Amino acid sequence: MYQNGSLLDNVEEKLESAHRYENYVMGMCIFHDGYRPNLMVHEDTYYCLSCGAYGSTESLVQKLSGMPIRITKVRYVKNPFTKWQQEDSLFTVLKKSYLTLKQNTGYKSYLYNRGLDDWTIQKLKIGYREDWYTFPIFDKNLKVIGAVARAGEGRKTGHKYIIPSGQDPNLLYIPSWERLEAQRAIFLTYGIFDAISIFLAGFPALSTTSGQRLDPSTLDQFRKTIYIFPDRGEEDSAIKLANNLGWRGRVISYEYKGGIKDPADIYTSGLLKGILYDIQTSENNTETVRTKIC
Repeated sequence: MYQNGSLLDNVEEKLESAHRYENYVMGMCIFHDGYRPNLMVHEDTYYCLSCGAYGSTESLVQKLSGMPIRITKVRYVKNPFTKWQQEDSLFTVLKKSYLTLKQNTGYKSYLYNRGLDDWTIQKLKIGYREDWYTFPIFDKNLKVIGAVARAGEGRKTGHKYIIPSGQDPNLLYIPSWERLEAQRAIFLTYGIFDAISIFLAGFPALSTTSGQRLDPSTLDQFRKTIYIFPDRGEEDSAIKLANNLGWRGRVISYEYKGGIKDPADIYTSGLLKGILYDIQTSENNTETVRTKIC
């Protein structure tokens, strides 16, 4: 039992360059040498966005306090960007990955199965390298400002998504800024493929790049209705985020059935476009928009 408050209180007090957000703390990782806060600590677990260190928050607090660690549950996932960027800039890394995917049709089968086509791959400049699919993040002027790598089917890792070391974990992935700015309502997901599926359905979409871990203030730039479309099991996180957004926040509560578990699955089932159209044209102003599988 910790007498000085919660585990996060202890982490915030002891971790170098710590900054407290609503439900997590960001600070300097104690497991590798770095110069930017990359260690994301939640009440139960921690994860380094750079070196991949992972474990229980209790064990981290014990380590920070100089106490014997009773709980050891650490695994490491090598960040592919760290190796790639030793030789090239991020822009060049993404360009080479894009050309690799463009020239090797066999690598595209996974993307085709997710409902993407060649036009989408070219439009979004998706790439492939060492069994990682790369997704550039563009600003309004189509300048590369970040990236996300998604593990391929053959890569057995506990983390599906990896971002470059030092990248802001609150950076948003936006398939089309033009579409986003043209509409009065936008759709937010917790996954890259979910956002792409909404984009393919013809609607404005954006996604977090660190899953459910998003500082709500990141969305202050969008003064319009934000429909949060969570995967199965992410509903509580979506409701909490919507509450922080005030009048802008809405949560789409979808009755997932069978093998369908996220908006990307709904897209491949052929139902997503109709659902989003009904939501966008609805005058329902309640906090939760409910949909059901027909």
